[in-house]
Amino acid sequence: MRLSTLTLIGALSLAANPAPVSAQAVAPASVPAFDGEALLEEALSKVRPIALHTAEVDWAALETDLRPRAQAARDTVDMLPVYRDLLAALHDGHSFVQADPVDLAAYRERSAVDLEAGRARKRWTSAFVGREEVAGETATLSNGRRYRLVVVPAMAGGGARASAKAAALFEATVTDIDTTCGHVIDLRGNSGGNVWPMLLGLSPLLGDGLYGWSRDASGKAAPYARITEGQAVVLEGQYADMTMARVDGWRAIDAADRPTAVLFDDGTASSGEGVAVAFVGRPKTRSFGQTTFGVASSNEGLLLADGVNLVVTTALMRDRLGEVHPQGVAPDQWVSTSEDARTAAEHWLSEQAACGEAEPR
Repeated sequence: MRLSTLTLIGALSLAANPAPVSAQAVAPASVPAFDGEALLEEALSKVRPIALHTAEVDWAALETDLRPRAQAARDTVDMLPVYRDLLAALHDGHSFVQADPVDLAAYRERSAVDLEAGRARKRWTSAFVGREEVAGETATLSNGRRYRLVVVPAMAGGGARASAKAAALFEATVTDIDTTCGHVIDLRGNSGGNVWPMLLGLSPLLGDGLYGWSRDASGKAAPYARITEGQAVVLEGQYADMTMARVDGWRAIDAADRPTAVLFDDGTASSGEGVAVAFVGRPKTRSFGQTTFGVASSNEGLLLADGVNLVVTTALMRDRLGEVHPQGVAPDQWVSTSEDARTAAEHWLSEQAACGEAEPR
């Protein structure tokens, strides 16, 4: 939401015998004319250097299209489709315009359509999208051994909310860890949000270390944060040393070598894919389901002078083997939507040494 700044532009001093108010002329404050072209220049100068596919964009043609529209814009509402089309031209499938709901509603009223109406967008088919709560269940394999099932839903928000989500997921992950032989992590329908409470909550399985690895347009790869002792801390840049989330009640539990099955589908997107990527290359791990949505990429918010935030894809998420997944993360074992990925995962777990045949009773 945009913030207004009130500026005191002057004060009127009255003499001992002031003249009538009607005789004192106060010049009206001048309001700067709206400058859509300047906003476009700002947007271009911020987006072009960092966009993932910047080398593939015909910037001259794009500016030729957008400039007259920006010049004709009367206000931020008129600029919204200009911003939308700028980001659409990046062809990354993940960049988007984040605007004040009041402006979005005004655009809808003015244009009779939503801002994103008509834009070709990929749709998921997952029946699991919309799950909101972390869930944990201790279940039994066909051989009598027990395992831990953990559902990881999308997680929005930061601060205390992110930390609360991280703590809930941590507890769901470590419950009964001494009496179970492995894990099934269910990421199906996890459409994204904030990846850090997800990674923190699963850190007993993933291990502490550097996370948020991504590869930018130049090919440079770098991590974003370090997870250590129940905290996710930014490594460098504007927010260096900032703790993004923490697990209250954290204790050291090393389960990084436990057999772990990971379930995902085409509703696993964005930060949900970030969790899937974190498990790629982990020992004693196998994934089941369908290929993820295909936006396993990192975004950066670019705040403009009019308060609109352009969320731009800048890099591709990189797994611990150094690979990126621009078309989505493919499962190790494909399981169609008409079959049960959990059943396939249970079968695999039962074949692992740690989850071998239960002792006779």
